[in-house]
Amino acid sequence: MVDPRQKNISIWEDIYNSHESNLSYPDENLVRISHRLFQKETHAKILDYGFGSGSNLIHLAQKGFELHGVEISETAIRNLKDKLSKMDMPAHLHSIRDKKIPYEDQFFDVVVAWQVLYYNDWSSLEMAIKEIDRILRPGGIFLGTMGAIGDFSHRHSNPLGDSIFESTVPGQEGAIVMIVEQDQLYRCFKNKNITIGKFGFEYDDRQSHHWVISYVKE
Repeated sequence: MVDPRQKNISIWEDIYNSHESNLSYPDENLVRISHRLFQKETHAKILDYGFGSGSNLIHLAQKGFELHGVEISETAIRNLKDKLSKMDMPAHLHSIRDKKIPYEDQFFDVVVAWQVLYYNDWSSLEMAIKEIDRILRPGGIFLGTMGAIGDFSHRHSNPLGDSIFESTVPGQEGAIVMIVEQDQLYRCFKNKNITIGKFGFEYDDRQSHHWVISYVKE
């Protein structure tokens, strides 16, 4: 199979160039959960892994956290830098190169990977989580999501086997995504003491179903 990361990079570059994924507000579920989990005194330094349009990053920065972000899309980085400059808001944005996060070991108190990790297959997901764990300090918090059965990205895709799908979502055709059952989350996050939640909605022809996963690094 073609490396899903390389395949997905070109798709997301096109999306961000066309401004089709330019959300102007943070995810309400992230707002609620982060308010409960993150404390500025102990979780000052946060990495937004795959920040996309940057709405979640901006929300957390406005709450007083020190924000860093990494992305596979150079266009997304450029777009967010322009937006942050106009807002006079500091943040440190970098690209992920050769699947490596450009930070030293145990640098962050929190890593957020919101609606991004399911754009992988099993092999690339394992590498991504190892990198996330490397830069997260002991006692630090990981908070992320994975796609669940019934999500729009699941209903509009073709199965490739072992919970891997090829997207037919308009604008994302050909992207590789993972859609997993709850018990498969333990395979996704091996040897982690994970807490699992779920959120979603259905309205008209849109369906959103995602797992929420968090753990404290031991």
